[in-house]
Amino acid sequence: MIYRVLPLILSTFVASTVAQNNLSVVTENWPPYNYQNDSGDVDGVATAVVKRVLSSAELSYSIDVFPWARSYKLAQGQPNTLIYSIFKTAEREPYFHWFCPLLPNLDMFFFALSDGQVKPISSLDASTSLKIGVVREDFPYQVLKSRGLHEGKQLYLSSSDEVNLKRLLAGEVDVVPTSIRSMKSRLKNLGLSFDKVVPVYQLLSSESTPICMAMSIDSNPEVVEKISVSFQKELTQQLNK
Repeated sequence: MIYRVLPLILSTFVASTVAQNNLSVVTENWPPYNYQNDSGDVDGVATAVVKRVLSSAELSYSIDVFPWARSYKLAQGQPNTLIYSIFKTAEREPYFHWFCPLLPNLDMFFFALSDGQVKPISSLDASTSLKIGVVREDFPYQVLKSRGLHEGKQLYLSSSDEVNLKRLLAGEVDVVPTSIRSMKSRLKNLGLSFDKVVPVYQLLSSESTPICMAMSIDSNPEVVEKISVSFQKELTQQLNK
């Protein structure tokens, strides 16, 4: 009997070990950093870094693109889940293991249409009358909520930056947040020039709030360590270029 049980125990152990080391990677469509291309593959400048890090760490993984709120929820509650590109904040820090910076020099701005209807903004707080398009649970949404802005009053929620931009172009919201590089990419995909919009307020600089990879806090420590070592190698290589 023991000879029959032993293979079952071994197979269970191997399956458990594989499960502990199998990594789920989640992200959103945010070109040119991370997005699903026309072939259905996950692409982008941030994706390329993530793939290099995980390949060097010799980890098996799969990458899925979801709306940001879903990716964020999965990464918070599901062990062995890696999320990118995510801004590191004091509120988010306790819930993840962090690998920063994933990308350098990534600043976030609020953009308005360049028709002059919205002037440059000195601050964004609960006194504003602007209609602000944001993605649920994204960094700008969390920042503005912490400043006392309310959904349906100043904050108008979208499922993605793509929908957000279309609402700006349709005049449904006054401003939307993203990086200059992402705004250029999205407008180009729509056949529009960057001159269509203008930055009116800088939300953050990458010096104060880095963009990162992050892994759920309850993940396998061995996997976290492998990623950490590989990520540091990637940073060193980038610095030596």
